[in-house]
Amino acid sequence: MMKKILSITFILFTAIFAISAQSAQKCEPEFKLIKSSLNQNISNKVEKGEVFVFFDQSTTMQGFTIDQPGQENLYVNIVDDLQQVAENIGSKTIYQNFGSGINPMSDREVAKVKTPKFYECTDSAVACNNQFSSIKEIFAIAEDEPDASHIVVTHLALQDSQLLASDREAITGPLISILKKGKSIGIIGVMNSFNGKIDNIPLRNGEYTDYVDAETRPFFILVIGNQNNINKIKNVIEEKYFSSKKDNFKFALITSNPILQNLNISKLIEENNMPESLSREENYSFNYIDDYLPVYKFSGNKKTNLKFKINNNLINVPGSTGVAKYSLSEKMWTTNKVKCRDIKNWNEAKFGEISSIKQNENEVIIDLFTTKPLKKLFRGLRYFYKVDIFADKPGKSSEKEFSEWSVSSSSIDEFTQTNPVSYKTLNLEKFVSVLNAVSSDTFKKTLIASFAVNFELIK
Repeated sequence: MMKKILSITFILFTAIFAISAQSAQKCEPEFKLIKSSLNQNISNKVEKGEVFVFFDQSTTMQGFTIDQPGQENLYVNIVDDLQQVAENIGSKTIYQNFGSGINPMSDREVAKVKTPKFYECTDSAVACNNQFSSIKEIFAIAEDEPDASHIVVTHLALQDSQLLASDREAITGPLISILKKGKSIGIIGVMNSFNGKIDNIPLRNGEYTDYVDAETRPFFILVIGNQNNINKIKNVIEEKYFSSKKDNFKFALITSNPILQNLNISKLIEENNMPESLSREENYSFNYIDDYLPVYKFSGNKKTNLKFKINNNLINVPGSTGVAKYSLSEKMWTTNKVKCRDIKNWNEAKFGEISSIKQNENEVIIDLFTTKPLKKLFRGLRYFYKVDIFADKPGKSSEKEFSEWSVSSSSIDEFTQTNPVSYKTLNLEKFVSVLNAVSSDTFKKTLIASFAVNFELIK
């Protein structure tokens, strides 16, 4: 009996010793993990707030309500949908019209929005000269009511003067405040039939003209507020009317944070982020340190292929401008002891830049050891290389998205003289550029992923 007890005690002691010895092994150097504070889901559910709906009442909007033979008119149906969505996402819906000013609307007036009569002007010629999309006051309201959602239906044609000096500041100032509070602005564009007059087209001689031969023209829905509500509105319109015809639908999301998530928080970095061939290397393993940092461990040679790839859809908020520029923070340590049990300390290597980063339409690619190639490292050593990937600058894809529907003031005279059937929007690209500039100014460098490779370099 005593012999049996001693035998069990010896086995337990051996196991405890082995575990202690393993935990004492310095198979990775000491370093500080940079952990992201980025929320896992930036579209968290929020309590319902008020919804402000603004209808552009300039007379040129009337052309969207009158059918054009041979062209599809979605304006009336989409306005219907917007009213339904607004009532669903908010605790209270407040309707207002705008042109030369902003005015509250009665229920009876709201019902007329889908009819030509709503856009008729019976006042003086000066009062009816409201063809500009005077949206700067709406941005001011959005700044004062940050917990509300703001929906704007407009043709969005802006004169140069509205994007310069004080008028530009009247847009950018509130927008900076809105973005810093975690809100966003969505721009939904719909190419629609048009049967009416387009006013206040600037000519090179400083005068204005109008145009009546357009059969199609885009209208726009701006949504300012929580990303969750913006995407709800966008999805309702896109899925219902544009599931198979994307050319007549455009969307961009302007936000100070186009990063969807940090990949380490939910362990979205996996073995297949590295080449499949790596798993066939000698002594290969993959695990997380401190339940956060993924580490690829192996014995490799100077020809080992090391590329780390991340799909863009794991990084970018859907519909946002995405990321235009990434950067790497790199650290490497070495030791002449290749077995973990023999390592007593690691030495930090001062290699400077080691790898390079690039991106394409579908993914971000880190080419490991391109600047400091493996063939220039000493064989017979163990290396530990840690990489932090940062998003440095938001993208501007939305400008490209809307450019084909945009015409500048310097080109609109010549464009109009071509007698276009489909009419473009004055200064649309410039307006989106202004929004992107604000997004870039409020963007903060963001950690999106970290990983490490722990390898012995053999012949």
